[in-house]
Formats: sequence, C-alpha cells, structure tokens
Amino acid sequence: MKENLTDIWKKYEEGLINHSYMELDSRRERAYKFYEGDQWFESDVKDKNLPCYNFVKPTVNYRFNSVMQNKVSIIYGSDEIGKEKEICAELNRLARKHWEQAKLDKLCSYAVKDACISGDSYLYFYNDKAQAQNIANIDIFFGDETVCDIQSQPWIIIRERLFVEEVKKQAKKNGISQKLIDEIRSDEDNENSHFAKSLFFKSEEHKCTSLLFMTKIDGTVHISRSVKNVIYQPDTAIIYEKKGRKPVGLSLYPIASMIWTRQNGTAHGIGECLPIIPNQVKCNENLVHRLSTVKLAAYGKPVYNVNAIANPEALFEAGASIQVDGVVGNVRDYISYLEPASMASDAHILANELINKTRDLAGASDTAIGQIDPTKASGVAIMAVREQSALPINEYIKTYQQFVEDIAKIFLDIWSVYNPDGLVSSNLLILPKDILRLRDSVRVDISPTDSFSKYAEEQSLENALKSGYITFEEYVEALPQNAVAPRESFMKIIEKRRITENNSNYEREGEENSDMREV
Repeated sequence: MKENLTDIWKKYEEGLINHSYMELDSRRERAYKFYEGDQWFESDVKDKNLPCYNFVKPTVNYRFNSVMQNKVSIIYGSDEIGKEKEICAELNRLARKHWEQAKLDKLCSYAVKDACISGDSYLYFYNDKAQAQNIANIDIFFGDETVCDIQSQPWIIIRERLFVEEVKKQAKKNGISQKLIDEIRSDEDNENSHFAKSLFFKSEEHKCTSLLFMTKIDGTVHISRSVKNVIYQPDTAIIYEKKGRKPVGLSLYPIASMIWTRQNGTAHGIGECLPIIPNQVKCNENLVHRLSTVKLAAYGKPVYNVNAIANPEALFEAGASIQVDGVVGNVRDYISYLEPASMASDAHILANELINKTRDLAGASDTAIGQIDPTKASGVAIMAVREQSALPINEYIKTYQQFVEDIAKIFLDIWSVYNPDGLVSSNLLILPKDILRLRDSVRVDISPTDSFSKYAEEQSLENALKSGYITFEEYVEALPQNAVAPRESFMKIIEKRRITENNSNYEREGEENSDMREV
C-alpha cells in the first residue's frame, strides 16, 4: 500500500540520497569507531579483540583541547557614546546570563569535539530563553548541499526521534484532526522506513522520525513539523506583531555551524580522523604481523622422537619425569630444542615511523601536546615552543570564534523577536530596533588559559618580587584566582600581619595618650 508522503518528507528523502552519495553516515561511523578504539570492526577476522596502536584518539584530543583552552566571551560593542554604550553593557550582561542558563560551555564543547571527529556539528536554539541542543551532521539536511553558509539555504530540515505519544499530543495541541492523528505511527509500522531495520533499543519501537522544516519567506523564518504522512504543525512564521509597532520577525535560522575543515563543493566538513585512518590501519596490521611472528619464532620449541617418548605432554610440565622407550642413551638422541629466531627490526622501525610521522604532520608531536618537563625550562620558553607548534591550530580557533559570533547574532535575533515591547533591564528600555542595530558590532574575546600560560604569568610575578620591583602584598594581589601558588593562604598571612600590626599601633597609641595625661 502506497502512503501519501508529505512534501517535507519528500524533501527529506532527497536529503537522504545526498547523504548517501556523500557517504556521510558511514564516514561518521568509521571516524567514531576508530576514535573510540573499535578499530577492527571492518575486518573479517572472528577475533575482534586484536591489539592496536590508537594514535587517532590522542591526535583528536590534542586538536580539540588546543581549541577549547581558549576561553571565549561575547562582547557587544559600539563606537558611539551615551545610550549605545549602556545598551551594549546590558546586552553583555544578558548574554552571560543566557550562556550560563543554556549551559553553552558544555554544548559548545560537544559541538567542537563532534566536528573534530566527524567534520561538522551544529547547535539549534529553540525558544525565547535561547536554549539549545546539539545536532549531528547526519541529522541535518540542506536545500543546497553545496553551500556552506547556513543563512543562505533555501530550507533546512532537522531530523529528530520522538515518542509517538508526544507527537500526537503536539498534533492535538496544533488543532490537527483526530483522523490524521491516528495515522501517526511508529517507524516500526511503516514499510521501508529509514529506521525500521535498525531498531537497536526497545524504546525505539515506540518512536517515530519527526522532521523540523525551516525556510525563509520574505526574510522571515517559517517552521513546520512533519512525520511521514502527516504535517502535525502547520507552517508558522516566527514573527511577533503588535498594533502600532512594526512587526518583528526572526530573520536568521537559529542554527550555528561548527565546520572543522571545509570541503570544496559541499556544505559538510572533514574531521581529524578520516585522513589518518589509513596509517592507523597499517600500524594495526603491522602490530598483528609482528605478534604472529613472535609467537612462531621468538620462543624455543621442543623437538622429540615420537616413537621413543612415552609421555610427550611431560615436556611442557615443570619437574615432570619423561618416560623413554628403550635404553636411555644420549638425551639429544630423543629430545632437542629449536632456538628462538631473531626478528628483523624493520617492522618495528616502520611502525614507529608511521606513528611519529602521522602525529607530526597532524601537529600533535610530544612537544605540541605538552610532554615537556617544566622544571627544565622556563614558562616563557615553554610558551614560545607551544605557540610555534600551535600555529596550525589558529585556523580552527578562528572557526570556533566565528561559531561563537554566530551564536551572539542569534541571541540578538531571538531577543528582538520574543521581546517586541523591548527589554527592560536596570531601568533601561531596549527596543528591538536598538538590538538589531548591533548585529555588526559583535566581538568575541578569546584568551589562552592553559597551564603553561599560568605558569609563565606566575614566573613573571615571582621574578618581579625577587628583583624588588613589587612588594609581597602586591605579588599576592596580582596572582590569578586559579594560580598554582597558594594565593588564599598568602592572603590569610597578610591579613594576620595587618591585624597584629593594628593591635601594636593601638597599644602604642594608648601608651602615648597615657603619658600625655600624666604630664
């Protein structure tokens, strides 16, 4: 029986064809398998517990941590003075509040890690509180798969897995007829469903594929939701109108993209895993071959006369007696041993070369990933080496910075739409037109906060203290809150000194006053 597919579902099936052509699902699975350590899943061998050198994971972790060690903050700025400055200050405070409420530190971290592994990842903001959820690259479909700019897409589909009962409740809330609601079924009941043959968990039997469809009409974002044969949320414009005021609509898709390395001619990117997987496979095969060779030739093997030895199993038992048929003569006439054969070092050298060269080319050498003894080098020297080795990371840091800037612009769009009467903050009324005027004034501050930068900062303060340029009190006050030095303990010592000094001064003043009264 042929089902009546919705127009949204037809677009989704076109998107599935595009994903299949790009091998997006298989590439993502392969990248995650190798990163997580399941590196023999593609082999035909029955024993999947074969050893491997997993240098994919430390390489990815180094790249990811190098980007995330740069703490970011959204700053709205304006060259004008007066009210514009006050508006920017209030929006900066609001941005910090929403960033914390939406837990964007964690969500951005997930997005960057996912992009580093699979190539690209997305954040979708879905209500007036600017709450967000992570979207994998296999769950987003574009109207034009060759364009990287999300905001220029003709339409976007986000695929979700929702419980059927929840979808039915939303459909009833949206005024959908009961007849159509009854047609909403789980994917298990739908023939040729994309998920029908891959229900790994029992809960999936009660879920269906829900599609969130977004498009722009006259510059305003419209959304609708659909399952396979029912549109359970009709087309809805994200716009707020009020009599006497100009309508304010959502003009940006509320989606921020983190694309690790752009691929020519596609909206999706490529991560750190796929390019180095061939080297990883060869290293694993080399390791297994070496282990097989060791098993065959690296240990001595007994050779015995099968007709003369009555109990050959005793040859493999410590302290056991060996029964010989006939008169015992020279033992070598009955038993001998094959000496272990030495193995050429070429295989070992090749494995090390593959690992080291792969890590070096990825910028993840021992020096780069921080395997430096800080007791044998100054903090400044370590920072210089790290900065030089981190030059290839600058591209990804800039990408992350743009990712956060996109989030900042989405914040402005959401605030202007969901607050048509304006934001009231600190007795200051901020109208939507004032908010939207700041779109081109977004800046993202980035500062490195890794352990070596802290070490260099503390060393500089210690040198200034030793040279007498600053006092001990000034040194303690200048220490950062998360310093290695015990800042809080030092502060207690200083406070204790002040109390002792004040008591001494008080006693001295009392003695002087007493002397004056006697005179």
